[in-house]
Amino acid sequence: MQSGLARRLSRMRRAAGCSVITLATAALAGCMAQQHAAPPGSGAHTANNPPAVTAQPRSSAQANGSAGGSSAGATTQPAAPPPPHATGTDAETSDDGSEGIVLPGEHTPLPLRFSASAEYLYGPVSGNLQVPVGGKKGTSTGNQPHLGNIGINDTNSFDGEVAVGWTPQDEAYIGGQVIHLSGGDTVPKGFVTHGVHVPKNTPVESDVRLDWYRFGLRHEFDLSTAPNGVADVTLTPWLEGLVWDFGYHLNAGKAGTAGRSFNEFGVQFGGTLAWRPYGGPFSIEAFAGSFPQINNMAQISIEGIRGRYHFYQFRRADFSVLLGVEWEQQRFKDSQKPLNNNIRVDFGPMLDVGLKVDF
Repeated sequence: MQSGLARRLSRMRRAAGCSVITLATAALAGCMAQQHAAPPGSGAHTANNPPAVTAQPRSSAQANGSAGGSSAGATTQPAAPPPPHATGTDAETSDDGSEGIVLPGEHTPLPLRFSASAEYLYGPVSGNLQVPVGGKKGTSTGNQPHLGNIGINDTNSFDGEVAVGWTPQDEAYIGGQVIHLSGGDTVPKGFVTHGVHVPKNTPVESDVRLDWYRFGLRHEFDLSTAPNGVADVTLTPWLEGLVWDFGYHLNAGKAGTAGRSFNEFGVQFGGTLAWRPYGGPFSIEAFAGSFPQINNMAQISIEGIRGRYHFYQFRRADFSVLLGVEWEQQRFKDSQKPLNNNIRVDFGPMLDVGLKVDF
């Protein structure tokens, strides 16, 4: 009986020894897998080195142990590779909320494109201002005064515009031209303006405002394409509404002062024909715009030719310089009886220098 008990105790010790060996082997395999997954030289996790959010390797012995069994010949499954990280790139979020990687040099195209331009115009100006009082006869001399007789002979004006496009060919724009004329002289011939009689040889000082503001749409037609795939001949018609801001002030000293101002609406239809040799950075543009004169509406006509040179690009912004010559005519006639307002002013040829930015 004792020998039988001794034999059972011996078998229990051998079974316990095998279990200990099996557990030790599984633990050693798990430690080796963790060391293999960790980067060289890494130590304990700290606040600056948080544990990776990846699946930890488990040996088959551990898996079996969780199910209630163990095996001495357990093998270790390799750790899942960590997700790639973008270095020096921008991350984007897709529609489903996940983040993607934007490679260097790649950009998400903007849904709209924009442009802004500024131009300076300088040149001679001539014309006349017939401004009666309420259409009453005798309150203004016909087609007087002439701008040259009140000291106005040239113009320094500014033109600015911003545009937004929703396709490569279509865009809407808003802009304006600021024209403030001033001068002084001794009138060579007497006249009446806005009810004020100005005798001959009277020294006068004058200010005239001929600003106008525009808003419209234009569409570009590509008529020819260069070998590099860039349109080298284009036609761009436009249609715009405009607001004309007229102001007039004349100081004739003892003879008195005359002044008048009002705003009127108008329409302009025109187009630009451009040639861009070989689809390169230089282009030549010829443009013209006008509309038939209608009583009580402002008529503004423009014509010109200019060169455009694309000289610099910074990220999304393209810079171009403009140089050309331009003419402009402003007309207004109302329906007052018996004497109407009748204003005629001609500009040009004017030097046109400008800068345009597309982005």
